[in-house]
Amino acid sequence: MTFTGNGMYTASSKGPRRRGPVPLLLAGLVAVLVVAGGAFAVVGLVATATERREDGFDAVAAVRVDNRTGGAVVVHGADDAAAEGVAVERVLRSSPLAEPEESARVDGDTLRVEADCDGWVGGACSVDYRIEVPEGTALTVETSSGAIEVRSVGGAVTAHSTTGAVELDDVRGDVAVTTTTGEVRAAGSGGSIEVESTTGSVDLSGFAADTVRAEASTAEVRVGGGFQEAEVSTTTGAVDVETDEAFRRITVETTTGAVDIRVPDAAYRVTGDSSTGERAVDVPTADDAAAEIAVDTTTGSVTVRAD
Repeated sequence: MTFTGNGMYTASSKGPRRRGPVPLLLAGLVAVLVVAGGAFAVVGLVATATERREDGFDAVAAVRVDNRTGGAVVVHGADDAAAEGVAVERVLRSSPLAEPEESARVDGDTLRVEADCDGWVGGACSVDYRIEVPEGTALTVETSSGAIEVRSVGGAVTAHSTTGAVELDDVRGDVAVTTTTGEVRAAGSGGSIEVESTTGSVDLSGFAADTVRAEASTAEVRVGGGFQEAEVSTTTGAVDVETDEAFRRITVETTTGAVDIRVPDAAYRVTGDSSTGERAVDVPTADDAAAEIAVDTTTGSVTVRAD
């Protein structure tokens, strides 16, 4: 209806507009593409092919593993103490969207093991490694999101993972670990152990070393196992330090987090400040004590007690 000047309504010739075939066809095409794209993505996320490979190499001074596929890396010492060679086993998984590319080659005195994915981003692709090394082999392992596990190895270990967990068990040698979100747990002994983590928790309670250093942004840190010097720093995260052996120095710095230190019953130089938080020191103190415990916090309680 149309309103006229004299207050009368007249019938309008305009009616509801019908959609033509082209918009309907486009809408249908979009729906089909969305469904097809979803199905394509699902297919790409599922591994459809698996291949197993195994190679042996003569003894080398070092093994370096760079696994950028998201797969895990497991390294263990040889069951036979007299073994000299290196055994590399791996499982390769691929999908219609991506397939792994990997190599293992000797470069001088180092065995280099590398893996990556070739294809569409997000396609299912991984290489899982299981490597056996003889006593005294230095080890370097790097992964993107795959877990790293090293056990019963006598040699220096360096490990880096972005989101994968790092677990070291019965490692006899110096250790250096860096992670972004992966948890770190280490047990064994060596001259030194250094760990840096952003949000993954750090547990070094089972590792004995002359020097222990642990740094975390937002994560809990535990230190134990015996040491001469222990240095721990966190931004947000509790710190737990425990030892039943004599030591030279414990240094802890944290912005927000409780600090709990348990040491043998003896006299110590206890230094440091806390802006906000109770400080409870339940050990004998002396300015000329041989061992020092230095704790600085911004917000968080501090407890130092004899074990």
